[in-house]
Amino acid sequence: MKLERLTDIKKELKELNNQQLNEICLSLAKLRKENKEFLNYLLVNASDQAGFAEDIKTELLTHFLQLPDNQYKKAKAIRKIISLLSKYNKFMRNQQLEVELSLWFINQLILNATISPSHKSVCNIVTRQLDKTGALIQKLHEDLQFDYLTEFERLKYAVSCPRETKKL
Repeated sequence: MKLERLTDIKKELKELNNQQLNEICLSLAKLRKENKEFLNYLLVNASDQAGFAEDIKTELLTHFLQLPDNQYKKAKAIRKIISLLSKYNKFMRNQQLEVELSLWFINQLILNATISPSHKSVCNIVTRQLDKTGALIQKLHEDLQFDYLTEFERLKYAVSCPRETKKL
């Protein structure tokens, strides 16, 4: 099946009336859970991104507080938290909030998960998240970079994993 270009889809959508657009949106929402969540974000939460970020923190904090002691299960639970964080960041499309949430995530990881250098899987997750956060900070405006770099450096040195993070 050949997919149409986005510009062609936009032209087709402009020709539809409101009832047809509603039916298409509802059918997309019924198709996948992620589509329904994204539609809910657009309709309810898009106007208040800061409030949505706080809701995300609350949801993820419950996951952090339920981290298991077993290192394998802990790594798996942390990966699930990262996938939720990535999904919500994809919804918001705001780099500054993405950096804030990523720094918050690393801070919560330090506070709620015992990170031992002997557990490579958890250390690798932390290292990748630090690298990703450093790259995100580099994409921001210079003034914002300075604000976030101090927090980033503090978190980077608080992690007790042997790592080779990228130079900023």
